[in-house]
Amino acid sequence: MMSVSKEKIHFYNLDIIRLLAAITVVVAHAYQAWVERYGYPSWLHDSNSEVPNYAGSLLFTFIGNFNLGVETFFLISGFLITYL
Repeated sequence: MMSVSKEKIHFYNLDIIRLLAAITVVVAHAYQAWVERYGYPSWLHDSNSEVPNYAGSLLFTFIGNFNLGVETFFLISGFLITYL
């Protein structure tokens, strides 16, 4: 009887993307925890109000988009589970 050896398939590039997605999720959660505990840094909003300045609004938008890492991580994981 002949044994059939299967070659193990591994997507190295997807590992990097999954790592970056996981890092963005950790950074987004750490930032949210920091803001809840200590509040926003003073250099991100005007001193007389809680309205963010230009740099603050850019940073809030940038960090807010890090939650996209959750969807990316699950998308890649679902692909790997169904493909392999």
